[in-house]
Amino acid sequence: MALPSPFMRIGAIDIGSNAVRLIIKEVRHYAEEYESFKVCYTRVPIRLGSDVFTTGLITETKRNQLAKTMQAFKLLMEVQGVKDFRACSTSAMREAKNGKEVIAFMKEQADVDVELLSGEDEAEAILANFSTQRLVPGQKYAYIDVGGGSTEISVIQDGERIISRSFRIGTVRLLHERVDAREWEELRVFCDALLAKHGEMIGIGTGGNINRIYKEAGKTQLTNITVSEIDAVKKVMESYSFDERIFLLKLKPDRADVIIPAANIYLEAMHHAGIKQMNVPKLGLSDGLIMNIFNRLEAEHKLV
Repeated sequence: MALPSPFMRIGAIDIGSNAVRLIIKEVRHYAEEYESFKVCYTRVPIRLGSDVFTTGLITETKRNQLAKTMQAFKLLMEVQGVKDFRACSTSAMREAKNGKEVIAFMKEQADVDVELLSGEDEAEAILANFSTQRLVPGQKYAYIDVGGGSTEISVIQDGERIISRSFRIGTVRLLHERVDAREWEELRVFCDALLAKHGEMIGIGTGGNINRIYKEAGKTQLTNITVSEIDAVKKVMESYSFDERIFLLKLKPDRADVIIPAANIYLEAMHHAGIKQMNVPKLGLSDGLIMNIFNRLEAEHKLV
């Protein structure tokens, strides 16, 4: 009987439009299965998108906050014995006119190399997670990831991506009214075409907002959430003020203002793609990055 590969600790930093996250996992292969256990998760709500989507630039204040966050994350990974890590930035950093300068500043101040992911790179990294999910063979799934700056929609089958598209529609953009009507129309046309070509599919939703909506709907793992359940949670949220969502529903301030825009994006995509129910795994970009690092290290025989 083959012995399991040793556990190793791997980290991933996701510099998003709404928040910056560090996740550290212990991972290994055992009996042809990928096992992972979260040992550390830290989230800092810097909200780069508020700067970038309104002015096109990252301010000096937020640049400094980013650098200090990278310094803290680097120390946390050292304390946790992380073998390898990746740091990646997404929509807001992609669009910032001074994005490359900010990335260079983080390297200078924290010695962290930050990769600038394209929308397609981002979708591919998240899709890496689905090889670990027990999805029905042959079944087509419509994957929807809603972030602060962009929404990625893909069709996957047997772990393979059939088609994928990234849209400049995100929760922070919507808060600042920076989503072009043409972008919404492109999303609708794309989703209509998915329904026409692939028929009714099961959705897979990722992102902090859909996870919270899933929880508010009283769902448990391994059960899907329906369109009507998402809409019902959204209507409850809308009946509360911003302060009530924080103090009565116990939402973080940077979640309380984006959760309704997020619900609207999911509902719009699901409606046009004919998706009636959605699976909500607790997986995101960081999880996919960690899996990619682990596979590379294993292939290079650098597991110990």
